[in-house]
Amino acid sequence: MSAPQETVPKEAKVLSLLLHASGVAECEPKVISALQEYCLSFTQKLLSGASKVAELSGREHPDASDIRFSANKLRQQMSRPYSRDYYLEVMSK
Repeated sequence: MSAPQETVPKEAKVLSLLLHASGVAECEPKVISALQEYCLSFTQKLLSGASKVAELSGREHPDASDIRFSANKLRQQMSRPYSRDYYLEVMSK
């Protein structure tokens, strides 16, 4: 009798392949889980923002321009540097 095989979600396999292609030979399963959570959160924020833009534009559903606008907005939010006070607080811990 063979041992039961673990079922790995498709998303986890894709993320693992992306990491491997980026030169990461191996990582802990927690890393894959964290990346999955981040991807889900980012996608939810992106689509939520695009839906709001479409609604403000008088459309029922977002189109490609709404998604691009939302992606640019998220990119700006993510690229903001932390304040000096934040770094001092983290270093003091």
